[in-house]
Amino acid sequence: MEREYEILSTYKGDKLHVAVCDDKEMIVRGLYKQLHYFMEKRGIKYKILPFISPIRLLECQKSIHILFLDIDMPQMNGLLTAKKASEKWDDIKIIFLTAHMEYMQSAFKVKTFRYLLKPFKKEDIREALYEAMDVLLEKRFKLIKVHDMVIQINIPEIYYIEALGDQSAVFMENDYMISNVTLKEWCGENYPDLYRCNKSYIVNFLHVEKIKDKVFLTNGKELPVAVRKRRQIKEAYYSYRKEKARILWD
Repeated sequence: MEREYEILSTYKGDKLHVAVCDDKEMIVRGLYKQLHYFMEKRGIKYKILPFISPIRLLECQKSIHILFLDIDMPQMNGLLTAKKASEKWDDIKIIFLTAHMEYMQSAFKVKTFRYLLKPFKKEDIREALYEAMDVLLEKRFKLIKVHDMVIQINIPEIYYIEALGDQSAVFMENDYMISNVTLKEWCGENYPDLYRCNKSYIVNFLHVEKIKDKVFLTNGKELPVAVRKRRQIKEAYYSYRKEKARILWD
């Protein structure tokens, strides 16, 4: 079913994955068409992943950023599915689908972003989708100018950023790009994964292996830490890891 529905827009950048999971295929097909229509209007690269089984959803190996999820399903109810999805995909935005008002209070106990009452109104779908996209794109993606092109970069793929005067070098695991965004501008965005370890570098805590007198990244790169910042960065990294663990195991 997933391959049957695959559609990509022409935007050159990272994909935003939107999943729909409902045991009624007619609802999945209807939501798919409407989501495709609304996604095209936003002009970013995306993929819609439809599922009629929560088991198949949780087996998906792709990252899922936004999930439209039915609460009342026979194989596994939506509340348990949402809990497992939140554990698997950090920062996923879950939009519950339900025909029963009484489910709403329970839904908000499992990291719900929004809920939609069946039968859906197109405007409600559009608002829920765009609101989730705005939150995600603010924290997980950034538009940067590279030469004469504007591209979208996925924040979790960044390992570190190095200052280059009025520009910066953005390093991924095995690649890098030069952008016109300064280190000061990166710091002003307030991304929770990124931390400035000295005047020339920002590190992504997501890819840190350990911190001593230097920051040791999982790809083998070592970054210097300002002496006056060593205690501060260790405390920040500890708090970051503690918060990540809380999100995963709450």
